[in-house]
Amino acid sequence: PSFGRKTTWVFLVIIMALIWTGSLDPLIHFAMNESQSIMPVSDSEVFEDRYDAALNAFVAEEFAQAEQLFTEALAINPRAGDCFYWRACARGWQDKWQGALDDMDHAVELVQSNPEYYEFRAIVLEHLGRSNDAEKDRAASRKLHKNSTPTSKPAKSKPS
Repeated sequence: PSFGRKTTWVFLVIIMALIWTGSLDPLIHFAMNESQSIMPVSDSEVFEDRYDAALNAFVAEEFAQAEQLFTEALAINPRAGDCFYWRACARGWQDKWQGALDDMDHAVELVQSNPEYYEFRAIVLEHLGRSNDAEKDRAASRKLHKNSTPTSKPAKSKPS
């Protein structure tokens, strides 16, 4: 069907009135929410969500949950040194010392300039009975502390 000029103007006036009064807001919000739900989400957004949730779980002392969320974040970005570091901390609190060492090895490999990584790896090595290796990491940490500013907060060591 074809609309005349008068009908078109009446239609536009009605639409403008509905928009002006807010009567179309529920429909507009529904359309916007539905369109957002089908929009793609970037990997970096998913990584940030998992990483933030993992840190929150760690702070809440939910270490198994934190470990799982850090693992999910690492599946998206396996070059995130901080993610390995925090997962190692979560594993340490669960007495998973070998897994913590594996993570700290990755963290140190990715970010060799962070003294806290060496210091925490030394703690892990001590728990594994490797005192000589632990002392080497402590020496590396001291050397880096002299030459740089820390880039992340150190984790509290678990009491023996």
